Amino acid sequence: MTFLRTGLIFVGGGACGAALAVAFSQLSPAQAPALNAPSPAAAESAASGSDSLVAETRTVFAVTVEERAHIQSQILEFLVDLQNLNSALAESDREWVKEIALAQSTRRAPDTIGQQLRKKAPEGFSQISQSLRSDFSALADAAETESIEELQERVSLVTGKCVACHGSYTAATQPTD
Repeated sequence: MTFLRTGLIFVGGGACGAALAVAFSQLSPAQAPALNAPSPAAAESAASGSDSLVAETRTVFAVTVEERAHIQSQILEFLVDLQNLNSALAESDREWVKEIALAQSTRRAPDTIGQQLRKKAPEGFSQISQSLRSDFSALADAAETESIEELQERVSLVTGKCVACHGSYTAATQPTD
């Protein structure tokens, strides 16, 4: 049952990601949705009603519209797996936790766009990405022996790296001629 449930959620998430990738790849750069969320300082300034602008402090790396769509589909896939991890932990389903963690630890886009992104990504971004893969591999190993609370702590550490990465890096679509 766990395998079927994971499969259905994965297929559904993959279909959504593929649809988004196709839709985004057909947009002009001006139409493409911004992946650049405001920095925490900018968000705080906006929430407080302040008229002052806060400079972007994240490291920006330039991507094409197609690469941006690829990034967004990968993030969506990751979020689907993160949601499934939380569900698996809530159900104390260790096999499902292991299955999801193994998939994330070995998932790597073998396509040309993924290879291009790996070459142009900042070093710190690549280090966090590799660290996340290691964390998911360790989570898969721990799923059999650690308590559910300890596994939840591991997932919390992973999401902390997500926050650190999104707070440090952003991809900006390159202007086209």
